Amino acid sequence: MKQIPEEFHKLPQSHWIPIILAELVEEVRQIRDILTPRLSATLTVTTKGEKSMPATILVGKTGQAAYQEWSGPNGTGDKLPSAGPVTFSSSSPTVATVDPNSGLVTAVAVGTATITGSDATNSLTASDTVTVTEVATSATLVVTAN
Repeated sequence: MKQIPEEFHKLPQSHWIPIILAELVEEVRQIRDILTPRLSATLTVTTKGEKSMPATILVGKTGQAAYQEWSGPNGTGDKLPSAGPVTFSSSSPTVATVDPNSGLVTAVAVGTATITGSDATNSLTASDTVTVTEVATSATLVVTAN
């Protein structure tokens, strides 16, 4: 608790209680902020249920963005249900589009895009990078003599 200023003692006692209560409320708020776990969220894009880092999708194929909220910071603690609806977006829709409601990612052209999920109810966002590669259209085989 803070040191009581000398001028405080000159106030009538009826003024002390609101001042002391305001100080206590502030102290409790600061302690609560320190002890309260910080919510966080993670987003993972998978193709056929498999996660690669970053997710790689062939042009014309799809992947699924999975958004998860957590009770602790940086994806730690307990899994929590989303506080509100999650909205998905792509940083580069010319490379990969994403359905804003379902999180279905569609690879459009070669490149990289960041897929982001946002829960506006508690201001959480999380992202994952998607790399889009070309589908092979031909192959060569070279046979060398030993």
